[in-house]
Amino acid sequence: RLIYFTRYQDDLLFNYRYGSIYRWVFQSSPSTRAVLLSASPSSGTEVPTEVTQVLIAQDNQSNIILALGCTPYPASGGADRDPLLIRWSDITNPFNFTPSDTTTAGSLTVQNGSQIIKGVPTNRETLIFTESSLNSLKFVGGFDVFRLEEVSSNTTLAGPNAVASVDGVTFWMGINKFYMYNGSQISTLDCTVSEEVFKNYNTDQADQFFAGINSEYHEVWWFYCAVGSTTINRYVVYNYVEKVWYYGDCDDNFDRTAWSDAGVRPTVQAASDDGYIYDHEVGNNAANSTTDHNAMSAFITSASVPMEEGGKFVLLQKIIPDIDFTHSNTTTDTQGSTGGEVVTPTVDFSVIAKKNPGAATYTTNESGETLTDAVTAVSSSTIDQFTQQAYLRARGRSMAIKIASSAKNVAWELGVPRAEVRPDGRRG
Repeated sequence: RLIYFTRYQDDLLFNYRYGSIYRWVFQSSPSTRAVLLSASPSSGTEVPTEVTQVLIAQDNQSNIILALGCTPYPASGGADRDPLLIRWSDITNPFNFTPSDTTTAGSLTVQNGSQIIKGVPTNRETLIFTESSLNSLKFVGGFDVFRLEEVSSNTTLAGPNAVASVDGVTFWMGINKFYMYNGSQISTLDCTVSEEVFKNYNTDQADQFFAGINSEYHEVWWFYCAVGSTTINRYVVYNYVEKVWYYGDCDDNFDRTAWSDAGVRPTVQAASDDGYIYDHEVGNNAANSTTDHNAMSAFITSASVPMEEGGKFVLLQKIIPDIDFTHSNTTTDTQGSTGGEVVTPTVDFSVIAKKNPGAATYTTNESGETLTDAVTAVSSSTIDQFTQQAYLRARGRSMAIKIASSAKNVAWELGVPRAEVRPDGRRG
């Protein structure tokens, strides 16, 4: 059983292999997300002529095709598309949607919501999202074939593609929060960057939002449009093992329009608006349409950490950075005439201080010295962990640390930095 999806502008070609290859052609309707469906071979009976989504029921080994938000049976009735109706084909003939005593074709209707937005197949069930509810469609066999149960009547989905599943857990972006479902219950994700995301995204472009999985690093990515943008220009990432969030802008040719996790292929692949498909997590440099070896700007900034419970100033005098450069200068980065040169890898280790919670940050001390020190590898021939101390004198009630690099062929991992600080009074 093979399924191929190819998107070309507003047309979606769905190829389904069942004995031989047939093609169903969908033409989308932007206002309703519905598509017109024509079936081949001509022997198909009562195939829905208009649907929101078509998918294979993947929670069983049958060849049942699900039609979500579709025209009802019988077609001769001329009824309009029912945006909450679920129909399925006969278990022995995926082109027969006629309910009868001799077929297993049938239908169910979602009870909560005004339209089906998305169906997501998992290894246990098919999840059915409306604009206000989540429902579980499970194959039970027998006379009923499927059972439909409401999981939640108080959940939202930002866009039809803002949901992804990994390892039996489904993650999605709602209107004002992120959710996960583990097969038994829904949980709201504690998102530390929710203000950055939900106060600054363009709801008019929600159909463009999409989610992707990077299972090698236990990450769920969401790409979305910020306020004022009509194209994807922001991303937010959740590491579901470490339970941390990070976000950024889709600059430097990082505009992504589609995403496929590694599996059959060795790496994540993603499409860009420049017309190219990119391999992710390969080497240490940034690729574009002309070269694979551009320098990559990378940084991480901690939250502002209060010192002495925020009541007193502290004086920071030195830091042991704990930076590892083991994977710098890999073969992927240096091979061929377009490869980058072998470098002594470095990062810039900065301190960002605050005197008061609402005050502006500052990156220079009382003497006007910049609170940044370059951290380098022990040697350029043997790349191993940095062991020197960085002397950065900073004074404040709270401080944040930033580590950044912007050269070719540099890879680094952050351990547990240690800082030498001492109390330094209450007056600033």
